[in-house]
Amino acid sequence: MRKFFDSFKTWRSIRKYLEKQVCEETVGQLLKTGKDMLDSMGEKVLSFTVIRNKETIEELNRVAKKDMTKKSDVNIISRLGKTNDFDIFYGAPTVIMVSVKKGTKRISENCTDIILKIVETAKSLGLATSWNSFIKYCNEIPLEVPENYTPYFAISIGYGN
Repeated sequence: MRKFFDSFKTWRSIRKYLEKQVCEETVGQLLKTGKDMLDSMGEKVLSFTVIRNKETIEELNRVAKKDMTKKSDVNIISRLGKTNDFDIFYGAPTVIMVSVKKGTKRISENCTDIILKIVETAKSLGLATSWNSFIKYCNEIPLEVPENYTPYFAISIGYGN
């Protein structure tokens, strides 16, 4: 537990990324980290979708922001959705979308540990990250999500600027 808190103290969310794409092998290492933790839970409650196409990431940002203004009762979230230059992915070249199996209880507990492990691994590989749950406001995701899963979190990954 101490190691986790020490790591968390030095963790920083990045708000601007270089355009340089993260190589597939590195993304594979991050997914392996998440899947290894997921396997130890004994049930497949999460699914990971990697998005590396700039146009798809921009479309997902547009859809999420539009739906944030409609669905959120939290003032700051609906205001961010209306802000033209706000990008929920901060220009990251790679996004890992984390979807949760419908009916899963304790979503935040299941996801947070896995996401933090992925973030910690990315940091150790010299990458910058930011994660949020704005994606959960999307009514329609412009890409395939496994049946019976709902997008809930997104991890932006890249090289910090």
